[in-house]
Amino acid sequence: MQINIAAVLVLNISLDMMFDYIIPENLLNQIEIGKIVEVEFGNNKKSRYGVVFDIKICDIKDIENIENTENIENKKTLYNNGVNKNLKLKEILSIVERNFSYSHEMIELAKWMHGIYVTKYINILRCIAPSSLFLKTYKYKNNSDKLLNSISLSKNRQVIREEIEKLKNKAPTQVRILEYLLLESDVPQAQLLKKSNSTYVALNALKKKNLLEVRSNVVKRDAYNAAEIIKTEAPLQTEEQKYVINQLISDIDSRLFLVSLLHGVTGSGKTEVYLQLIDHVIKEGRQAIVLVPEISLTPQTIGRFVGRLGNTVSVLHSSLSAGEKHDEWKRIYNQESMVVVGTRSAIFAPLKNIGIIVIDEEHENTYKSESNPKYHVIDIAQKRAKYHNSVLLLASATPSIVSYYKASTNRYKLLKMSKRYNNVSLPKVMICDMRKELISGNKTMFSELLQREINKNITNNEQAILFLNRRGHSSSIVCRECGHTVKCVNCTIALSFHKSVNKIMCHTCGYKACVPKLCPNCGSKYIRYLGDGTQKVEEEIQSLFPHATYLRMDADMTRNKGSHREILENFEKKNINILLGTQMITKGLDFKNVTLTGVIAADHSLNMHDLHAYERTFSLITQVCGRSGRGSSQGRAIIQTYQPECHVIKLAQNHDYVGFYIKEIESRKLLNNPPFTDIIVITASSENIQASYDILSQIKQFISQKSSDLRIYGPNQPLISKLNNLYRFCLYIKIKVNINIIKILHEIRNKYPNNTKIKLDIDINAL
Repeated sequence: MQINIAAVLVLNISLDMMFDYIIPENLLNQIEIGKIVEVEFGNNKKSRYGVVFDIKICDIKDIENIENTENIENKKTLYNNGVNKNLKLKEILSIVERNFSYSHEMIELAKWMHGIYVTKYINILRCIAPSSLFLKTYKYKNNSDKLLNSISLSKNRQVIREEIEKLKNKAPTQVRILEYLLLESDVPQAQLLKKSNSTYVALNALKKKNLLEVRSNVVKRDAYNAAEIIKTEAPLQTEEQKYVINQLISDIDSRLFLVSLLHGVTGSGKTEVYLQLIDHVIKEGRQAIVLVPEISLTPQTIGRFVGRLGNTVSVLHSSLSAGEKHDEWKRIYNQESMVVVGTRSAIFAPLKNIGIIVIDEEHENTYKSESNPKYHVIDIAQKRAKYHNSVLLLASATPSIVSYYKASTNRYKLLKMSKRYNNVSLPKVMICDMRKELISGNKTMFSELLQREINKNITNNEQAILFLNRRGHSSSIVCRECGHTVKCVNCTIALSFHKSVNKIMCHTCGYKACVPKLCPNCGSKYIRYLGDGTQKVEEEIQSLFPHATYLRMDADMTRNKGSHREILENFEKKNINILLGTQMITKGLDFKNVTLTGVIAADHSLNMHDLHAYERTFSLITQVCGRSGRGSSQGRAIIQTYQPECHVIKLAQNHDYVGFYIKEIESRKLLNNPPFTDIIVITASSENIQASYDILSQIKQFISQKSSDLRIYGPNQPLISKLNNLYRFCLYIKIKVNINIIKILHEIRNKYPNNTKIKLDIDINAL
């Protein structure tokens, strides 16, 4: 006799594995892969929720003596957890009735992610579906919809008038409610109470008399106001745009999985290419995902896409409220949207017929998740595009070294747009040697050249963007007597001074403290602020350009919902002379009246001890310069640096990405760095510094015994050796990721599971 078995991932347990359950006959035609089910788990017969990951047919004789697991190696672990000592399979109790289940595509994606990223399934499921579908116990919420109660009269108007006469002297509050409803029918409950100056007590009294009828309606929470967005038409295409669009439409129509890299200079019209391709995809009845790297880009991006494509566009990003995110996700899940625009997490949007996925500014670090699962969005996009036989388009003015290498070796199709739209010139870039400024007596953060150019812009009623990738007022506080740097009590990080709140803060763990009047180390009163941040630049703008208007855009100024949009809208109205900001202003923004950009301190990112330091610096400088001169006037850009002879600075000045790539790829090859290898980082964190070191020493020995075709370094302390009161050590493994190393990483995860004393973290190609 044959029997149907479901492999179920049971939620809210410590074990990260599937358990086999019999599918009862009454549920046989209802259970599918991805369904959420209720099962009994453990000896206490407690019911839990789970997700069906697989279905198989077995002979009943084969399962009579097996445990409730597909992995016999976990027998000891299961016994220790008191699981299924009776050695008999249990039946699924029921299907959890929700308007949601995981698609077959997402279950397959979860299996792949579990394997490659060495993380728990529950972490992956939380990426795939919004948190509004989960309770803290990993059960699903019954209803995350916003309900609006509306009230209308349940009797005819004559009966109501008679009731009003009866209640006039006894219940004037009830009378006011009834009189208002005679004038306005089907009124929202909150509005009724406010307008009639009445109470819930009076309302409930009328309900008991059956004079009122209450209905609950689902109210959609909009992620954007479509009424405020002006409808636009497609402009004329440049010859370069036409060529790229025709090439990609041909690829889309082939219904084959393809990856293309579009290398287009800033202002070349890449967004228009996306819009044309998506319009084609929609006409074919297919759907699209467009990813942007920063939340700050979404207001402008949403405006462009909704203006052209209408309300078929949905939005997903972390600044949405839980309710807005739930409603947008539900709209996408119900296939009411054709286009999803968003940041990294939008790659998991539950579309069922994808024709194209676009990753704008594909080089950006924000596409790599820093929490488990530590995925890169390009990897997920490739899996999804392959599943749907669709096109994946990566685009950037400064592609990542890895992506450009793949394009140059024909793993990606390379497309180029080397001219700005309508042949507008790229900005003239000037380098300013800040060493000479200091010698000449200029101790401000603004070179004389930058001051002159800003004053010129103010006179001409043109706008400027200034970039400094460091928020706060000062990046460190140092004692001039003993040299002590004031550091976070939880982390080995210098505290930054934020003058606006008169606090010192840790930008990693969030620790705050009052500004010390004396050195905590020697008691000296001679304390100095070093390392200027955006707040300090703001002060100098006030001093040097007293008649200028300006806005600051950094993490401190964009904490509130809608603040990104508000700042950019104010700047776009041309009432503001200067926009000062951190990395969030360097890309994607398109303001025709900006004719000047300034990089305040190019050396900050250039001198970071990081494999990607040169790549990141070149990209930041090029992107910042590219914000200038997008209108009819010639753009200018000024790079302030103490290292004007550095090749990165010089190549960025000439907008020479290919020259930079050639130099950087030679260095990567010589040092055997990505893309010629992968780098796996294993980090151990513990309150006990020796425990962190010891466990990585054991892991290093374990790996060395298992594989000889790799290089392993450490255990070493990273630059931030203490984080959130945990001491950290790292192992660095250089190897091209393959099945064998992935298997070893899973063995490490099983052999050294996280506990209350030590946390182990595995990251492939960490940034």
